Amino acid sequence: MNQLKVLKKIAFMCLGLMASSSAFSMEMTGCVLENNKVLSLTNLDSVPTYSYGTTKKNELTLSEDIPGVRVYKQALTFGGGLIDYIRFQNGDYSYVAFNGRGKGWIFSGLIVYKGNKVIMSKSCKGSALDFDLELVNAVNDPSDKYEFAPDSANY
Repeated sequence: MNQLKVLKKIAFMCLGLMASSSAFSMEMTGCVLENNKVLSLTNLDSVPTYSYGTTKKNELTLSEDIPGVRVYKQALTFGGGLIDYIRFQNGDYSYVAFNGRGKGWIFSGLIVYKGNKVIMSKSCKGSALDFDLELVNAVNDPSDKYEFAPDSANY
């Protein structure tokens, strides 16, 4: 499937999720991951929502209006780089939409943790996630364990 068709499907999925949401929001982003799954972030300025799956089947949706789910954000700058991420925590699992770049590396995509262990790391194909953390309705992440580039970052 060509990238334009996939991007149209992502936009359609995002709009469908937004239309079904109780709070309408235009702040959204997404990408096709290297495993051909779609990562969608919608309602970022109201009730941030994470969705993961294919264009035909959503496998997981998380937002703070689901009991037990917490949403965090973080922006970090350091000599020669920056990291922005939005973390959706569901029990012992954290789903981190991550954008980062530093000296010799760049990564935009999804990192999934179980506790402190990375169990999946997939980068976006083609385009990076694009979100403005100042518009994301979430508290700053109290944890510092999500501030590092995954092993799959492009070096």
